[in-house]
Amino acid sequence: MLVSDPGYPCNRHFVRLMEGEPVGVAVGADSNYQLNPELMAQHWGSRTVAALVASPANPTGTLIPADQLKTMAGFAAERGGTLIVDEIYHGLVYDGEATTALALSDDVFVINSFSKYFQMTGWRLGWMVAPEAYVREIDKLSQNIYLAAPTPSQYAALAAFEPQTLALLEARRDGIQGAPRLSGACAARAGFRYSAHAAGCVLYLCRLRVAD
Repeated sequence: MLVSDPGYPCNRHFVRLMEGEPVGVAVGADSNYQLNPELMAQHWGSRTVAALVASPANPTGTLIPADQLKTMAGFAAERGGTLIVDEIYHGLVYDGEATTALALSDDVFVINSFSKYFQMTGWRLGWMVAPEAYVREIDKLSQNIYLAAPTPSQYAALAAFEPQTLALLEARRDGIQGAPRLSGACAARAGFRYSAHAAGCVLYLCRLRVAD
């Protein structure tokens, strides 16, 4: 499975847990710190079955444009593979629009969570949308790994969709909207220079400019 480097460190371990082999693909400023169709074509091999991307990305906060996501999903499907898209930071995008991969293809797997936008980190609850042909196998796998999400977490998730809760979440989201730009300005004064455009609320990738 292709994974971006840098990327969420746990991803490669998730792949190994399923007896797969993660293949790290170096990404940089020229690709906006994301896998893109060119890198995917360059590194996809005869044993590759999937590529895992995150939009917004962790740790860089960068987005994959919708047209690129669609191309990547089609590329994987044509080779009997699939594109897995981590959308955990959807809802916390402040510059541009985060298009869900589900609007672009029926062949993708999309992962999401209540941890970020819904601020339920630690409740260990999320969801995945998968092609219908895989649902039964995923159901069997989940029964052998964790059986079911904790009952209190499930009730909390239902409450998260109540209008008053959503209003509170939006207010909190708006309250940190300026944080990325503020932290960027402070870091620039300290001698850091950003080499990526972070649209989502995660970490930044910086390079330190050392004075002579």
